[in-house]
Amino acid sequence: KIHFLLQLLQLRSFTTAVTMDPIPIAPSSSPLQRATSKSGSYPPVPSVCVVTGGTGFVGIRLVEMLIERGASKVISFDVVPPPKDAWDHPNIEWRVGDITDKQAVDDLLSTPNI
Repeated sequence: KIHFLLQLLQLRSFTTAVTMDPIPIAPSSSPLQRATSKSGSYPPVPSVCVVTGGTGFVGIRLVEMLIERGASKVISFDVVPPPKDAWDHPNIEWRVGDITDKQAVDDLLSTPNI
C-alpha cells in the first residue's frame, strides 16, 4: 500500500510539472500522453495538416497530437462540428464538410499552404 501511495504521489507531481510546461498539451490528455508529448522523442510532423474525420474518436486525438508535436496549423474536416469539449487552440481550425462533396474538398484544398 505504501509503494502504491508513493507511485501516486510521484505521478501527481509529474503531471503538475508537465502541465506547467510551455509545450501545448491538450487538456484531455492522460498522464502518459502528456509525458510522451513532453519527451519530444517522435518524428517531425508537417507544419500544415488536414485530418479528415477529425472530430471522431481517433481523429480528434490525432488533431491534438499534431499540435503537440509542432504543427503550425491543423485543419479538422468532418461532417459534424467539433464536440463542445474540443481543444480550443489557435492553430486548430474546425471545418464542417463532407469528403464526398467535391466542392467542399476543392474549397479545403484551395487553402493556402496545403
